[in-house]
Amino acid sequence: MDNAILGLLSGAIYSLLGYGKNAKTEAFDWKKAVTTIVLSIIIAIICGITGMEYSAITQSIVIMGNTYIVQTIIKAVSRWWTSRSKKKKKKR
Repeated sequence: MDNAILGLLSGAIYSLLGYGKNAKTEAFDWKKAVTTIVLSIIIAIICGITGMEYSAITQSIVIMGNTYIVQTIIKAVSRWWTSRSKKKKKKR
């Protein structure tokens, strides 16, 4: 299966799982879903370029796992950066 399509499907599944987990507390957010899907496509393409070959199911799981890891790192850095910026403003 083409890596971009696999990334699209993996990202869509991952987005739906995330929504299902938070459905009682928040509405569906298209921006989050699209961001997750685009990130999954990028990761899938990188996996293809680097020659990672798995079965379609295994590759989907790998893409979803990598998407989670990258999103978590991005969120952590973003939150750190935001809190750092707020601390600097308070000192002024």
